[in-house]
Amino acid sequence: MIMDQNALTKDSATTGWNKKSDHSQHHYQPSTWWQWLLVYPTVIIAVIGAIPTFVELYKSWDRNIPFGMSRMASEENKLWKKNFECSKGEFLSVKNELNIEVGTIICRSGDVLLRIQTPGQTSIYRWVGLESLTSEKMAVANFFISSAHAARAGADLNPILLAQANSTVLCQRWVNSWKLLRRISIQGQGCFDEIVNTYNGRIEQRNSATCNQKC
Repeated sequence: MIMDQNALTKDSATTGWNKKSDHSQHHYQPSTWWQWLLVYPTVIIAVIGAIPTFVELYKSWDRNIPFGMSRMASEENKLWKKNFECSKGEFLSVKNELNIEVGTIICRSGDVLLRIQTPGQTSIYRWVGLESLTSEKMAVANFFISSAHAARAGADLNPILLAQANSTVLCQRWVNSWKLLRRISIQGQGCFDEIVNTYNGRIEQRNSATCNQKC
């Protein structure tokens, strides 16, 4: 009988300890998201570190640009806005033996707008900003400009040929902060409204339009 009472006392003590232990564990178990963050600070660090990646993913999706190119895309957009009037000008274009045409507009700001046209593809626009040029990039820009002038001086002696100017910008306006409508008159084809994504330089839409200067 004495042994039974001791065993009972021991079991009761053990049970009490387990209850106390369970109560202690329950007391320290996080029950809300912010408690989890306090208990596991590495989670906070991981979340904060992932924010730039999520922002970049959103910008890539929203602007239709490759991941990691949002900064460069923003610069392209700024240069379109900075040189809005200049971008209406006539391209000085050259074409090589593969029928790849590169046109240039040199603005008073020193920025250069490039239009690249490959066979069977729509045009792509790219800006070369003067302020962002390193000596190496300047050499590339000078090559394009020099090639264009050389072609004008002697197209029959140069493998890069002067392309005939066959398009004119009648008018242009902003559709929103990053889409530009350009009304183009193309010789022998008529007029077209082109919607240019000024982040990536691509023509997203191209529709027939009336040949007037009111967009």
